[in-house]
Amino acid sequence: MWDKEEIDSSLRAYVVSKVQYSEELLRATDCDDVRSVSQICKDFDVSRVTSLLLYASWKEAFRVVAFLLEQGADPNAGDNMGRTSLHFAAISGNYSVTEALLNKNAVVDTFDKNNVATPLFCAAMSNDPDVLKLLLKRGANINAGLHDHGVSALHCAVRANNITNIQLLLELGAIPNNVQLFSETPLHTAASMGYNECVKLLIDHGACLEVLMGVMKMTALHLAAQDGNTEAVRHLLNGGANIDARNARGQSSLHLAVSGQSLETAELLLESGSVCST
Repeated sequence: MWDKEEIDSSLRAYVVSKVQYSEELLRATDCDDVRSVSQICKDFDVSRVTSLLLYASWKEAFRVVAFLLEQGADPNAGDNMGRTSLHFAAISGNYSVTEALLNKNAVVDTFDKNNVATPLFCAAMSNDPDVLKLLLKRGANINAGLHDHGVSALHCAVRANNITNIQLLLELGAIPNNVQLFSETPLHTAASMGYNECVKLLIDHGACLEVLMGVMKMTALHLAAQDGNTEAVRHLLNGGANIDARNARGQSSLHLAVSGQSLETAELLLESGSVCST
């Protein structure tokens, strides 16, 4: 999604461009020193207080966040990329800051300017499932982005191989299959990365095994075999994946396993009935 070093440097630069005494203010925010922040900000207008809220939310400075919100900071204002304070609180996995922003009417389903993520996407990649639950409880659309952009919070949880969040999302109604033709499904990602437990979870919750991805028209089994992810191949075969499906070049999973020099995967495919042919 977003690199943490990029977030930190870009937010610091954003505050510096908007606020006087910025270095002193950033240091105080880093320490959640609300007394120092309040003294420095006493004559600030709302726009400058709002710019600091973005950084404080990222730094998990709860007391500073609470103070800034009391001063009228806008929880729905974004940085230069359109990322809001709720995005930053969610990606940090901070429940208290997330709740404080929501209590001040932070918009829960907002995308950044590049349509990369909503706050729910960010929470799906964090290590605190309680933040994910909180956003859903406050009305976050569990399948936001799926129809318009071909990605959802479930995709993000799968990319992070966050089993707890994956299971939570699936149990609460996340759709495991994409609606856009030839787009990458969560199962494609999990199979390619060798996230074996994730592959099984998705299959158990109705992920379609035969969706074709990209111009090469690859199934999840093709991707798992190509990358030598033998256990993922086993889960897919047990789930009923078509062992003889061909990609756009006419290659089967066996062809791809052999091409990738994965002897173990090739042996499993042969034992499972794959036909060795040109």
